[in-house]
Amino acid sequence: MNDANALLARTAVVSTGVLALLAMVVSNQWSPLMALDDGIAVAAHQATSGHDLMIDTWSAVSSWAGPDVLRQLMMVVAVGLVLGRRFVAGAWLFGLAVLESYAAPAAKLVLERPRPEWSDPITTAGATSFPSGHATAAATAAVALVLVVLGLVRSQRVRRFAIALAVATVAAVGASRIFLGVHYLSDIVGGIAFGTLLTVATAWVVGLLRPGFLSVVSDGAAVGQPEADARRGQEQGAEHAHVHQVVAGSVERDPVLLTRR
Repeated sequence: MNDANALLARTAVVSTGVLALLAMVVSNQWSPLMALDDGIAVAAHQATSGHDLMIDTWSAVSSWAGPDVLRQLMMVVAVGLVLGRRFVAGAWLFGLAVLESYAAPAAKLVLERPRPEWSDPITTAGATSFPSGHATAAATAAVALVLVVLGLVRSQRVRRFAIALAVATVAAVGASRIFLGVHYLSDIVGGIAFGTLLTVATAWVVGLLRPGFLSVVSDGAAVGQPEADARRGQEQGAEHAHVHQVVAGSVERDPVLLTRR
């Protein structure tokens, strides 16, 4: 297992642990978590209710970075990867978008946790609460697109920007669902863990079958890129051949060159 797949595997284990722990404490209605969820939900609702600008802002975030939009974005990028002859990466990303569209709604059926209830709701949402579908989609898309950028782009500035944008997007989407009063904090964290798990687990499996289809940053270089290794080998071979030609030419012009040394 290369460094990239090892990192994906470790991330999958951590995500699974977080999701399982949250599901257990939510299912058992562990009082400290319930109190934390309720306290944050009430404070967020009070901060938003009656403030049109905040309502419009959080509604826009929730809509423009909603699950359908993010799935379509992933599919568009997947098509771009295929057109760029990154067939395995494109197929993985497209399949991941489809998988998330089924897995996220199905996960809500496990616990069937009710959503927060308000006498004066800011907005309404169907289905159940845990894990958050918006947070699941946001984390899935964010982690997947970051992996794509890390694998295809060498610029450290672009890589850092992609990571920052991904984190900001997930945080904004999660916050919007809490401030709109349709999710608890634990729903958001559970959704982020679930979305991350979907992405890294599928990438890990594909990476076992096709090593190097994606790469992960390691000391400013890419790991698991056969094309880059091949180019580097060709460049080194050409350099060695050039040195050999220079030495051979020198010896031909001065046969006693070696004895002089």
